[in-house]
Amino acid sequence: MDIYDLFEPEAGRFIRNLTPINVFALMGDIKDKFHYQETAKYLAEKGYDMKDFYFNLGSYMSWFCYYHKYVVIDITHFTEPCLKDFRILEFIELESERLQTALEEKNFKKFFYMIDDRIALYAYQELFAMIPDDDKYDLLWLIYSRCGYHLEQLNREAVSEVLGYRPRENHREDAGDDGYVKIYRGQIAGSIPVSRATSWTTDLNTAIYYATRFNQSGNIFSARIHQDKVIAYIKRHNDKEILAYPEDIENISKEYFMSFDDLLPELKDAGVLAAYEFYSSKLKPEYFHNPNGIHGLSHTRRVLLLVLILAHLENASPRCSQLLSIIALYHDIGRTNDNFDPHHGRASCRKIKRLDLLDEIENDTDREIINFVITNHCIEDTKAINKINKYDVKDKAEAITLYNIFKDADGLDRIRINDLDIGQLRTESARNLPLLARQLLNSYL
Repeated sequence: MDIYDLFEPEAGRFIRNLTPINVFALMGDIKDKFHYQETAKYLAEKGYDMKDFYFNLGSYMSWFCYYHKYVVIDITHFTEPCLKDFRILEFIELESERLQTALEEKNFKKFFYMIDDRIALYAYQELFAMIPDDDKYDLLWLIYSRCGYHLEQLNREAVSEVLGYRPRENHREDAGDDGYVKIYRGQIAGSIPVSRATSWTTDLNTAIYYATRFNQSGNIFSARIHQDKVIAYIKRHNDKEILAYPEDIENISKEYFMSFDDLLPELKDAGVLAAYEFYSSKLKPEYFHNPNGIHGLSHTRRVLLLVLILAHLENASPRCSQLLSIIALYHDIGRTNDNFDPHHGRASCRKIKRLDLLDEIENDTDREIINFVITNHCIEDTKAINKINKYDVKDKAEAITLYNIFKDADGLDRIRINDLDIGQLRTESARNLPLLARQLLNSYL
């Protein structure tokens, strides 16, 4: 059985829904929708063959289409005015030229980026013999991700055939010494059972995103798979997706992270939400170089709430909670860009002094703790902690504890840029909050 047969019926789904336009013509004209005779005459004058025009049974929006040599152009009304007003023939010529040029150049990656996704898999099987062996594997997964397929839609024999062209260096660098890769999956209500899932990710951030889509509170699962059993690694959209057959996934277990709903009653009773409202009222857009940027007001509000939650979970004193709140409010006001900037902490402290934002802090030691944490929150932990002796802090252990709590709060909000690594978090409480951090992001706090 050749590759063409193996990819059916999925590859030909679009084509099977096409009916030649002249067959549909037997129904007669439909006002403002379908005028066969005059439109056919117009197309013949322009040099087009009517066999390339179809009624598309599978479309609810565009009843008609042009299809020829891998070019698909939807047509809402099969009338001469529609073809003229929407410049349909110009689009046909342009698309034909683009795709034909890519084929003549044997630039198959460009070709499959441009082709209509409804016939991409069909074109892949049609052109399979022409595609260089080194490109066969990667191009299938380009089509898969671009066109929104699921692994279970693709015939296993066809996938097995293409796997024979997979480069050996495709193995994961993040596999352990035993060859296994840790993977995650985010599930929401209505998803297929995790035991039948074929799409996973190596990135916890991505799993959390999918578990909280549409403001739902879903579940997160972890598992492992041997790198030799992975069907494909899909890097498109930064999802870090792994495709595998369910029987090759091992040790599936549910990850238990705290959600905002879980903690809400406790946070209310402990006064955490009231404290958040009090301190967030102190924020002013003019403190920030870019109040709407990724280090602006929204980020600061989330870090403020996260640091108050962590302070509560870590049993911090009211005084320590106050210091952490002030640190959260002003830690990024010295930023003048959204790039890596190990000096913006020092700039924030200078701005705090210039604006006299610590008038409520009377204790010089507490001011030094704030200065220490804000100045050093943007450098490596070891370097920051080694500088503690430069500050007039009586209880250095306390200052370092506050540093760790704040860094975890700031770090949890890295989920906004898909860069949260729970292995880098310092407190056990923070390691239980990545789901909550995503929920705060989704709420546009």
